[in-house]
Amino acid sequence: MTHMLKLAINRHIINKIESQSDPRWEIFTAQCENVELTLDEFSDHINQGHAFCAQHKNRKKNANFVGTNIVTVDIDKGMTVEQALVDPFVQQYGTLLYTTPSHMPDQHRFRLIFMSDRTITDSEEMKLAYKGIIRKFGGDDSCSDACRGFFGSTGSNPIILGNILPNDELTKLIVLGGEKRVSATICSDTGGELGGKSTQTSSDPLEKNQMVKLARGLGHMVLLADLPKWTSIHCPKHSDNKPSAFVVTNKDGINGVRCHKCHASFWPQSELWKKRKSYNFYEIEDFVREQDYAQTPENFYDMDAEDAQPSLLDETPSERNHHILNEKYLPNIPLHEGVTFVRSPKGSGKTEWLQKIVTQCRQKNLSVLLVGHRQLLIQGLAKRLGLICYFYTQGEKLKNNQSDEYYSVCVDSIGKLLRPDLDQYDVIIMDESEQVFSHLTSDTLRGKRRTCYQKLFYFLRSAKSVIFTDADLGPVTIVAACESVKANMPYQFYLNEFKESRCDFHYYESDDHLVQEMINTIRAGGRHYVCTNSKKKAENLLEAIRYEFGTKRKTMLVTSDTAGNADVKHFVNNIKTEILNYDVVVASPTLGTGIDITFMEQAQHIDTVYGFFVSRVNTHFDIDQQLSRVRHPKLIKACVAPERFNFETEADVIRNEVRDNAALNDVLIGYEDDGQPKLDDSYLNVYAAVTAMQRASKNNLRANLLNLRVRNGWTVQNVAMLPELAKDGKRRTKEAKDVLAEKRAEQICAAGKVTPETYQELYAISKQGIKLTRDEEHAMRRHEIEAFYREDISKELIDIDDNGKYRDQVRMMQIYLTPLENLIDKSSAERKAGRFVTDMTTEPLKKTMLYDLLEAAGLADTTTLIKTGVIVSEKSLTAFTDMCRARASKIQELFGLKVHKNTVQTLGRIFDLIGLKNCPAIREKVNGITTYYYELDVGTLNSVRNIIDKRMSTSTSSAPEIMDSSSGDSGIALGQAMRMRERKMRTDMPAVLTELV
Repeated sequence: MTHMLKLAINRHIINKIESQSDPRWEIFTAQCENVELTLDEFSDHINQGHAFCAQHKNRKKNANFVGTNIVTVDIDKGMTVEQALVDPFVQQYGTLLYTTPSHMPDQHRFRLIFMSDRTITDSEEMKLAYKGIIRKFGGDDSCSDACRGFFGSTGSNPIILGNILPNDELTKLIVLGGEKRVSATICSDTGGELGGKSTQTSSDPLEKNQMVKLARGLGHMVLLADLPKWTSIHCPKHSDNKPSAFVVTNKDGINGVRCHKCHASFWPQSELWKKRKSYNFYEIEDFVREQDYAQTPENFYDMDAEDAQPSLLDETPSERNHHILNEKYLPNIPLHEGVTFVRSPKGSGKTEWLQKIVTQCRQKNLSVLLVGHRQLLIQGLAKRLGLICYFYTQGEKLKNNQSDEYYSVCVDSIGKLLRPDLDQYDVIIMDESEQVFSHLTSDTLRGKRRTCYQKLFYFLRSAKSVIFTDADLGPVTIVAACESVKANMPYQFYLNEFKESRCDFHYYESDDHLVQEMINTIRAGGRHYVCTNSKKKAENLLEAIRYEFGTKRKTMLVTSDTAGNADVKHFVNNIKTEILNYDVVVASPTLGTGIDITFMEQAQHIDTVYGFFVSRVNTHFDIDQQLSRVRHPKLIKACVAPERFNFETEADVIRNEVRDNAALNDVLIGYEDDGQPKLDDSYLNVYAAVTAMQRASKNNLRANLLNLRVRNGWTVQNVAMLPELAKDGKRRTKEAKDVLAEKRAEQICAAGKVTPETYQELYAISKQGIKLTRDEEHAMRRHEIEAFYREDISKELIDIDDNGKYRDQVRMMQIYLTPLENLIDKSSAERKAGRFVTDMTTEPLKKTMLYDLLEAAGLADTTTLIKTGVIVSEKSLTAFTDMCRARASKIQELFGLKVHKNTVQTLGRIFDLIGLKNCPAIREKVNGITTYYYELDVGTLNSVRNIIDKRMSTSTSSAPEIMDSSSGDSGIALGQAMRMRERKMRTDMPAVLTELV
């Protein structure tokens, strides 16, 4: 049976359309013909240069997609035609290969076409198939058009391979295209991604006896199962000409592959089935129940039997170390030598029990150290336990108390305030232990991490008794305890399974719907508590409330920015009474753990708890803690972002990420003789445990939270979206954002001026992770803006600054205008100073790249760095287009820019780097051909030039003067001598520049 290819052909288009203004684009869009062709017929159309795409109705666009059974991928780099023809995937499933008109002997450019066994009729599925095939061949691109068009190639004589892509392989491509390549963590304050892209667990399994190609040893093929972990190999899942993968081993001893190019790990099918089972967040509970059962004689012996030993029950308790409780409040658990784990629900009296423990310690003359992870929480708990808090306030400043026999400290201050040679503690108490160890591995510790964790582990190892408590105590605490306390230290585990009656938990599908629901409820009166895991969200929600009600509702905002305010401190320290004085309290994770808002006789003084949660910030355990600050509300209503991910949770893969990405310099302690990094395994194991738990939670945040709520005794009620309410809520959110931007500008304008010395002090403090006051932050922003632009602050200047974006543009322009020899001297000094390559500015490369691009566009030459009065069009930018394509990877590396297929858009992005813009396009139609012409907006150039002039007038250097090429004056302030020197240097570049050539 002959397989027919279902596609659309355009016989009017011969080879590539070079110009975006070419009228043939309209012909390509409007005059395609849906056909079914044999492979030979299709090959002939390509050889005639005819364009093709998926079948569609009317005009060629995504919304009109009908279907196709071919998937096409462009190969522009990284592979030759010869390499493609011997690629196993191409040999097995490839249908056709043809070279494009831009194909050269030294720069291969071609297309691979795969005919699928079934026809794709869903546009979203088609886009994912395109994205998947791109990734399969080593790219990382997106496709927004299911009707993506491809051009033919006259005289290319396509190579017919004749294979069919089976349905299961097509499905794998679609799944690959759907994998999200993002960081597992975003910042709660800014919403920006933290760290690089996190490894995903791919659903594409390895073969049962997977063979892999070694990176060394002449590239021999060997059995994956026989290799030691961390062996460098070629990825078996994409065309990997440069080895980008490593062998990883899971906890069951099974080998897999982690590829940093794919940002994915791959496992045999048997292991993938295991991974599809939910991560067991509750395995510690299960273990304790099993051990408690095994240590209970009644479960195995009939004590009423005639031969029962009366002494059996008397002998057992001394050996029991697992205890199942079902108590509303914790009983009087004694102070044990060794480790005591206590997992007990929120509000079950853990703090009251700890008060008794500290009292016992004082009576026995045992020193106590309490370790926490948030200033507000450690301060409140220290007060209740009668311990010295590590900080106090003096006016507006935070001061440190010296260490004491009965001391409390945040984990990120241990490195600074405690000395192992002077401080010794008999008893260590770690409340909210899961959060403490998670905080120890977070980015907020920055350069302090190594000192903090080493000292913490020392004190844990040296203590006679260690107490870990947490409502969700799980694998993170257990792993950390095993890595930190003395070996073979005895332990006791108390698991309190008490569940009190709960109100209904209303889960909303739409965030905007819940915003409007919140506004309507507040309008009706009552007291309401609003929590979120995003500082920006907290600020927006409060502003939406204030925008609606003004001063008619009394509100309180608790975030990391407001935590230092006197009124907020007073509120938090007296929260059970103070919350009754407010109509609405909005809180971020700053008020997330350790705060108990309970009223006498379980009174329900809070009408509604609202929760708004975004993905990838924190875990469902953290969210549950936030929702549970108010113990007995009348109603709880929440919405969690529905995003799902497939982040890898295997500990060995996470360790490999650390090795590969240098994600944690703190764990690097040297190198082995074979060049492999030598790592601090104790901390790395804790990091892997924390990361695995967090990723597993974020993989399905919404479902994990709902499951936890049900597990803890809540009844979940799902609330479907009401479109009208969601529309109103979205409008209110936008209004709030606009008001906040205006307020921010006003606050920066009103902030006091600081001296450069004071600014440096504040900057150093903030870099240490110490939170500045809002006034200090605004003063810093004012100083940064005024110091940079050399003028007094104003709202207009703040708008121009655009949160620092314009400063970056001006800096880039200064780099471009600086003599090349000066930049090379600076780069040489950086290398001599021993700076890492990743920390160096690469300014010579940036200047040279910018010049070459602008020169290719006809906008620069050796006499004029930026030429004005030059008109460009798509047709005149051919040299610029070719250079962008040839240097696409380097442009992305230097500037973070992807080269756009639209040449004018790419030029606009290059202009944007240096603060320039084009004037509105001039449209001209001649003989039915429409051409768009563009000219540099001289106003944007003058704006940047004026700022540079101001900056340079107070500097020892002189600012290059940019001349208008239309004026006939080719002189610039650099002078003819400088131009000659620069031209000479371009012919005698140091090695740092040659990679551009």
